[in-house]
Amino acid sequence: MTFEEFFEKARGVRRSVLAVCIIWSSATIGSGLYLMFTRELNGAEVTFLTAVVALMQVPVAFYFQTRRDGK
Repeated sequence: MTFEEFFEKARGVRRSVLAVCIIWSSATIGSGLYLMFTRELNGAEVTFLTAVVALMQVPVAFYFQTRRDGK
């Protein structure tokens, strides 16, 4: 498979971004759960974890939106 096929036909960029965002979201959620069980989280930490998870979901939603539209 050439780079052109990967980027154009296989939609490699979108799938790569999707994979990275899912990994980052999973790591953030996992670390947040670990911290919740080991100690109490303060307000700033909860806000940060919520923001990271929310921001990582934007590319995931974009991927599924463009996939549904057939682009």
